Amino acid sequence: MTNYVEPYEDETKFLESMAKLLKENNMQDSHVRTTLADFLIELAKHNETEVKSRLCVLMTHMLKLKYQPGRATQSWIDTIYTQSRNISFAIEDSPSIKSKLTQEVLNKIYQKSVTDAVRETHLSKDTFPKECPWLIKQMLDDDYITQYVIEHEELITNYYFKSN
Repeated sequence: MTNYVEPYEDETKFLESMAKLLKENNMQDSHVRTTLADFLIELAKHNETEVKSRLCVLMTHMLKLKYQPGRATQSWIDTIYTQSRNISFAIEDSPSIKSKLTQEVLNKIYQKSVTDAVRETHLSKDTFPKECPWLIKQMLDDDYITQYVIEHEELITNYYFKSN
């Protein structure tokens, strides 16, 4: 008797099905083992992609905050805090992702965030540093992110007082 597992659109049901087979020690069927292995590989890639995507959003908003303080909104600041927190949560859940976030990877993500910042701010690409101005350690440090926002909130306040 084979233990063929129907593909599920719902990942939770799929994982529950796989867990049940594992608990029953019913993983002799090569199709079941291959399906589970493929799913786990895709899940790992998805988690890594999510962290990279969140880093891109975080850096884009940090650039916008620094280079367009006069247009800053509470939404930008909230996005910085939210993305930073969610990156931390994702890395807590999958610590191996952190080792893949080299400075080279961060620089690639940064280039995409510059593209997004140019599109959103209408500033020249030359406005922004050519290389990522942050270390991965800083991007994952709650205290650094908080201090960055506080410093730039002061710039926003000064901008508004000078222009009024």
